Amino acid sequence: AIAISRQYGDYRVLADALAHQVFWHWYRGEAENTIQVCRQLFELGVRTSNIQAQAWSLTNRAAVHIRQEQYTQALDAINQSIALYGGKRESSQEHEIDALRAVIFLRTGKTKVALEITEKIMDEVMKTPLAVSETLEGYTAIADIHMAAWEADRTNDARAKSAARACEHFARYAKIFAVGQPRALLCQGVYHRIEGEATKAHEFWQKALKRAEELDMALDVALVRLEIGRALPTTDPTRGDHLRAAHAYFERNGFTLNMRMARTALDGR
Repeated sequence: AIAISRQYGDYRVLADALAHQVFWHWYRGEAENTIQVCRQLFELGVRTSNIQAQAWSLTNRAAVHIRQEQYTQALDAINQSIALYGGKRESSQEHEIDALRAVIFLRTGKTKVALEITEKIMDEVMKTPLAVSETLEGYTAIADIHMAAWEADRTNDARAKSAARACEHFARYAKIFAVGQPRALLCQGVYHRIEGEATKAHEFWQKALKRAEELDMALDVALVRLEIGRALPTTDPTRGDHLRAAHAYFERNGFTLNMRMARTALDGR
């Protein structure tokens, strides 16, 4: 589709094809290839005055930068995307961008702000039909924020309820879009781990791992293996295999936060 669109100068179809290639690389967990195609998409968007193509590129670059803990670059990309729309964004794009902003707030110690943003997103999304699959990172962000906040304060009933709601929110997305299934199952497993229900957690993680492998989603495979490895006792012979595989993947892609988590678990800390 990309070659044919270029040959015939159909730039609208070319932009759509490049956008799908961005998501294809990202779902497969290929950070460098994702960034490269994002640049192509952005350049095409500038050349053809396609604001949506530019915004797609910037938002997906921000998702990669966040995984690499490059928060200044991520926020810059997000702000550029917001400026392109001039405040007139579709709801799905608005929710995705706001969720990514919330992750940056969480990672920089502004948990309260992150929770406020994501609660608002969940309120709005639950009232509207799900229209696009390309919002996986937004749903992931919401779940990660609420799980982290609850884990930091396990006696807080309000945070526990918000974490459960985030899981329900993610499950609703995954029922429609298969691409969300591994992480929705991962989210449910994390919820049960925090609840102290180890057996249930591992049941969900095994399902998540199987689905991620079926869909050839390398990032999701690594995320699940990280959680499985961290939760297994140090005496379990498979623990090191899970953590080493996850660490190797995160290191290749420069996903430094997850890489540190895997290394800490490997070191027994």
